[in-house]
Amino acid sequence: MEVENIAIVLTPFQKHMIGAVDKNLFDSETTLVFHSKHVSFENCNCALERIDGFEFSKRRLFRLDISYFKEAKQAIQRIRGKITGCQMKYSLKDGLNLYIGSEKDVFSQMLLATPSMYRKISNLIAVEEGVGYYKTGRTFNTKLTKVAYKFLTPLLFGERIDYVYTLGLDSNINIVYARMPKLLPKKRNKVEYRQLPGPSKKNKGSYSASTGKILIYSFPSEDYGIKDREKKKIFQVLIDAFAQKQIVIKPHPRENMEFFNNEFINNNVTLLDKRLIGEAFDYFEFEKIINFSSSIVIDILMAGYPKEKVYTIFFDKSPKISFLKETKCLKLSNLNHKDFED
Repeated sequence: MEVENIAIVLTPFQKHMIGAVDKNLFDSETTLVFHSKHVSFENCNCALERIDGFEFSKRRLFRLDISYFKEAKQAIQRIRGKITGCQMKYSLKDGLNLYIGSEKDVFSQMLLATPSMYRKISNLIAVEEGVGYYKTGRTFNTKLTKVAYKFLTPLLFGERIDYVYTLGLDSNINIVYARMPKLLPKKRNKVEYRQLPGPSKKNKGSYSASTGKILIYSFPSEDYGIKDREKKKIFQVLIDAFAQKQIVIKPHPRENMEFFNNEFINNNVTLLDKRLIGEAFDYFEFEKIINFSSSIVIDILMAGYPKEKVYTIFFDKSPKISFLKETKCLKLSNLNHKDFED
């Protein structure tokens, strides 16, 4: 088949957002989709290729973990093999459109670093997929990490992997879709910035403080270096804080569902399917919404839900992202002392 469009889709939310940009993209026989195990494509006419779900870890890299070096090198070799195999399997048309949600993941970087692929691309289209596009506050450590990645990764793994702090700034990107383009912290010249409607199609509802329901958006432990034991304590505190309420937990698509065992699932706690996108809910069914520095806040605010009823828990420093600051921000170390009824 001759490929005119390529999409790299790693999460259900990326699928939703990229699909919002071009509603016919995934039904076209000239579209090739590289997708992770977290995303299902049923009844689509596009060509599908499942990719390695390896996630590069800055913490383990700088910890000089020899076992991790071996694991990462093997994963990178598998990814390179996948790209090479697809080059032989598909005919790529000149003037390709490549849709990505992030230039941070290893597969996207390696695909763009493949000359025979890159030369075919006419438009590299970044579709905002969350907080990463709005991050600010880059420091000397960030710059130092970028330099370390640049020189260390080719030596250790045979491929250059870049450290990406703020998404949407890759020099090859020429179109960026964002739900809040005015709040993007940095914009590049000669890049076209387009408004992306929030996935919430709900009309602004009416808030009620007596629904008896609390919504909690969970998080993948590896993103913050949180161990299961510590994470269990976090959720136990939240469940105890709303002992008289019905609690609904929405796991992250990359989250290990084995974490949520029977000790959390009881009469007042409901665990949702992690494949559901977080924006699918009617926020006004809930008295309060709790998140862990998640981009879901964008959609919640766009839906008109009262920002003072949204609690953002952050792990270290206060989030330097404007839309998160609109909510009630709470440092994790203060969680035990928080009265959510204030």
